[in-house]
Amino acid sequence: MIEIKFGNQSRLDLIHFFIANTACKSYLEIGCDKNQVWDKIKNIKTMFGVDPVRGGNMRMTSDQFFSQNKHTFDVIFIDGLHTYEQVKRDVNNSLKVLNQNGVILIHDMLPRTKQMADPNKICKGAWLGDVYRLAFDLANRDDILFKLVLIDQGCGVVTKQNNPNPANFEKADWNYYCNNYKKLPLIEFNDITK
Repeated sequence: MIEIKFGNQSRLDLIHFFIANTACKSYLEIGCDKNQVWDKIKNIKTMFGVDPVRGGNMRMTSDQFFSQNKHTFDVIFIDGLHTYEQVKRDVNNSLKVLNQNGVILIHDMLPRTKQMADPNKICKGAWLGDVYRLAFDLANRDDILFKLVLIDQGCGVVTKQNNPNPANFEKADWNYYCNNYKKLPLIEFNDITK
């Protein structure tokens, strides 16, 4: 088990912070489940919540949504299928529809156990899948700025800014993650604006 100290804030606190600080007029949520977050987002002109099973207002997969979408967004929250390949597609598709000063937030990026991180086996309790692998990819990119906030199982923050110091991480597997996660651009909630 990996010991990660998470702050007391939640993904909802992070979403509300960026809604307030981007003057958000359009919000997209991928993976609404039981509307734990969706029902707490209010007073935004354009809102889409995508989930193939329940929650939100669009009953489809994120791939189906992006193939037909004609909107752009200020805040995008990704908490859908917790597999590396799917979340990677969701982030890349989101970048295409993100407004200039917008932000993409990615939930569940810092698993503490191998069981939590198994992409093929949903475990009891928190299942994060292998989304952690994407954190290393995003830190390597020079066309975005990526930070990983130490709250609520790890929340990634992606903005359209050039990264002057891209990392040089390898493709991550569980062992690589265990040995290198502290080298990711980890920040506390209070350091978001720095």
